[in-house]
Amino acid sequence: MMKSKRFACLLISSLLFFLGSFSIVFANDLQTGVDAYTKQDFKTAFKVFMELAKQGNLDAQNNLGIMYFQKQGLPEGITEFERLREARWWWNAGAENAEKSGNTKTNTKLKVNINILNHD
Repeated sequence: MMKSKRFACLLISSLLFFLGSFSIVFANDLQTGVDAYTKQDFKTAFKVFMELAKQGNLDAQNNLGIMYFQKQGLPEGITEFERLREARWWWNAGAENAEKSGNTKTNTKLKVNINILNHD
């Protein structure tokens, strides 16, 4: 029951996060990923978010962390340890980028995700 509540909180905060403010430069590509995710085309969403996350897009980094955490669209053969490590890594990368850019709201949201992961 507690995991379900934490998951619901994580999902809601994350959805609000990636629907919130984001760079216009990445908006079309990010929307492509969001649309694919909404249609449950997780492989496409994962690919789009990965590309944007590597470019430093905070929303994509958060979304990629969520997808690793939720086992959505992941590469074949990934272990549980690797999955959780990757979720944590992308959320940490996003938090660091948010801190560097002075985006305290995003930094806080990503740190909440990391704390939820650390307590599961």
